[in-house]
Amino acid sequence: MTWRLHILVLVCIDMMPASAIGQPRRVGDAEKAAVETVCRRIKATNEALNPVWVRYIDVEVAEQPEPKTTKTFREFAKKGAKYMSWTSVDGFRDGRCTGDMTVFDGKKCLETSNHANVYLLSGGPESSHNDFPLLALSGELGLVRGIERDMPNLLAGKGAIVVEDSKSPTGRLQRKMSVTTSTRTRAVKWWDTEWERIVFSEQFRPDGTLSNRTEVTVKDCDGVTYPHEVHIKLFLRDGSLAASHRLEVVSMARSAPDSLFTVELSPKDMVFDRERHTLIRNTEDAEANLRELTPALIPRGALRPWRLWVNLSMLAVSLVLLVRLWSSLPRKQARTRR
Repeated sequence: MTWRLHILVLVCIDMMPASAIGQPRRVGDAEKAAVETVCRRIKATNEALNPVWVRYIDVEVAEQPEPKTTKTFREFAKKGAKYMSWTSVDGFRDGRCTGDMTVFDGKKCLETSNHANVYLLSGGPESSHNDFPLLALSGELGLVRGIERDMPNLLAGKGAIVVEDSKSPTGRLQRKMSVTTSTRTRAVKWWDTEWERIVFSEQFRPDGTLSNRTEVTVKDCDGVTYPHEVHIKLFLRDGSLAASHRLEVVSMARSAPDSLFTVELSPKDMVFDRERHTLIRNTEDAEANLRELTPALIPRGALRPWRLWVNLSMLAVSLVLLVRLWSSLPRKQARTRR
């Protein structure tokens, strides 16, 4: 009952007009210092998790329009500027990729397409693709980007930041930060210790209705704390549960072998170069082109052009024999008539 009352009070306060709660106060030195500490520590964690190799499972339960459960296996690795992400509903990969994949070798990006045996080659990916995924799913990186984007408005009094010690809906007394942006969206975050990791958060829409609720279990990996389990609940405007996600780390390592950032192509695979708008097929020129574009991404011997040349040679010989046979037929008929 206490938990429900707590949430109800938060929602009701957010739905009050500005005249009822007073003019938004400007962000003071204490709030600004707390925000700077939060952003600095979250960014430091994201940078410290490099290299990293993590496998985790995402169980999604859709409640609307009818219950449906989907289990997805996800994998992410990062080493310097290189990164790899992989997703499948069949299980974790064992050798050949059987799901959706993106690999960036530091220069070029290769990813699967909607067509079988066709890959897409492009330049560098967006910087957000290089982020540790569980920091994004727990809401930490989203909080940082939201604050940085809206900080000029917050400093001008168009919004508010409240920092205090408060009991979370789980009943623990923890550090709490409530951020109301200039667009009237509000995020309430509770930390496990002094601005270390977010363990519970709620996101509200501009009209004050609860959008999502996230609960996080934190673990340590070689001196770096990270979100080990993330439970996300998504709500409709009427308060009913729309869907939920449960993400759990299966394995976590602070290292990543170079083999994760290469792709083994078969002779029947093709690559579409988005920048040159060309389809690279299985020929000697294609292999040379791929090595020129991204020498570290595709290992030598992945493409075998000799099979194509053998097929083309056999086709050419067959055509020559057919032409000679066709040209000799009229002459035999003429001699028979004489």
